[in-house]
Amino acid sequence: MKIFFISFFSIIFLLITSCAERENKQTIPDSRRSIKKLHKQETVTGILIKTTKKSNSITVETPQGPLTLRYAGNFKDIKPLQAGVAVILTLNKSGENKGKKIVRIQEKRPSLSNAATEILPEELFQLITSTHSTQANSNHLLIDSRPAHLFHQGHIPTAISIPYDTMVEKVQSQLSMTDKKRLLIFYGECPTCYMSSKAALLAQKMGFTNIKVLLKGVQGWKQSDHYIFTTRSVVTKKNPILLDLRPTKETVKGHIPGSINIPLVQLTSFRQKFPNNKFEPIVLYGYGEQAEQALQIFKNWGFLNVTLLEGGFSGWLQAGYKTLKKTKPTKSQWNQAITKGEITVADFQNSIRKKLQKTTILDVRTHDEIKNGIISNAIHVPLNNLHDNLAQLPMNKKILIYSSNGARAELAHLSLQQAGFKSRYLFANVICKDGQCEIEK
Repeated sequence: MKIFFISFFSIIFLLITSCAERENKQTIPDSRRSIKKLHKQETVTGILIKTTKKSNSITVETPQGPLTLRYAGNFKDIKPLQAGVAVILTLNKSGENKGKKIVRIQEKRPSLSNAATEILPEELFQLITSTHSTQANSNHLLIDSRPAHLFHQGHIPTAISIPYDTMVEKVQSQLSMTDKKRLLIFYGECPTCYMSSKAALLAQKMGFTNIKVLLKGVQGWKQSDHYIFTTRSVVTKKNPILLDLRPTKETVKGHIPGSINIPLVQLTSFRQKFPNNKFEPIVLYGYGEQAEQALQIFKNWGFLNVTLLEGGFSGWLQAGYKTLKKTKPTKSQWNQAITKGEITVADFQNSIRKKLQKTTILDVRTHDEIKNGIISNAIHVPLNNLHDNLAQLPMNKKILIYSSNGARAELAHLSLQQAGFKSRYLFANVICKDGQCEIEK
C-alpha cells in the first residue's frame, strides 16, 4: 500500500504545482548590500500567502507549514507578486529562523526543457490568422493537451484535442503520418498547469524536432483579448446560454434549438436580463464578426466564461444538426448538465446540513480567501499544497470539494481520483463574507 501512494505523489505534484521540467523565474531585485555580507545561503520554495508592508515581511506556505520572514530589500519590488503564486525565497543562512531574512524573492514560473521553445499569444494569433488552410495541410499543428471535456468547453481556434494522458495512443493514430519536422504547438489551461510542457517533451521522444509551447495557456490567450471556441457537442449536451445575434427575421427562418435571440444592435439594452453570476457559460453565434463584437461587450460587463460557437450557424447546418423555425423568448436561463464527478448545489448543501459521518468537506481556496469565511466543518488544504497533505484526508469517506468558482475544485477532484480517493466537486460560486458562506446556484 505504501508503494502505491508513493507512486502517485509525484503525479499529483505535477498536476497542481508544476508545468515543466525546470524553472523559468522572474527575479525581483535583491538587496545588494545584504548580498555582499552573505557567504552561505539557502532557498525555500512555497506559496505566497501575504506581504505585510508595516513589518516589511513575507509569509509563504511551505510543506513544513507557514513561514514569515522579513524582506531585506525594497518592499516596492515585491508589489507585482500576488497571493497564491509559487515563489522561491533566498535566505541568509546565519542564525535561527528569527534572525533570518529574505534577500531575494523569485516567482516560480513554468518553463521548458530543451525539447521546445515558448510561443506567446500574439505570435500564435499571427500564425493562426496568416494560415488560410486547414490543420490537415497547414505547416503547423495546434494541440490542446488538456482533458477532452475542457477542449469542448473552450479551445483556441484551429486546435485539435490530444489530452496528455492519451497522447501515446493518439499520436499513433492522429500523427503517424505527420512529418517529424512539422511545427507542433502545445497548450494547456494556465501557466501553472504542466500538461503542455510534458506533452512537448513526449513529442520530442517520439522523434518530432520542431516544437513550441504556449506556456500562458488558454488563460493567457483570453487575457490577450483573443476568443475561444465551444464545440457543438457542448451546446447539445451541456445547455449553456446560447445567444443568437442575428436579426430576428433571420432566426424565424431557422435557428439552433434552445438559443436566445437578441440582435447585436439591441444587446446593450439587455444587460439586466443576464445573470449576475459572471462565470455562467455563454456561447455566441451570428453573421460575420457579430460574435466577436458581442464578446467584447460581455467582457466589458465583466463576464468571464463567454465563447464563440465553433463554425457558427453555417457550421451547425453543414454538420447536419437540427434547427427550428419558430421565434424564441429573449430570456436567459441556464440549467447546466452535471459532469462526471460533479455534485449538484442541492446535494452539496444537503450534505452540509446533515453532517454525514461518511462525508468530508474540502476547501481548496487560498489562505487569503478563507479569511472571509469557510463552510462549517470543512477541512482547508490550498490546492497548491494538496499533494503534501494527503494524510489529512480520509480514504474511507467521500470527499466533497469546493473552491471560489469550481475550477480549482475540479483540479483537486482529478488529483484525488488518481490517488485513490472517492471525491466529487462543486462547480458553483462560493461567496464568503463576515464568516458566512453562500453558494450561488
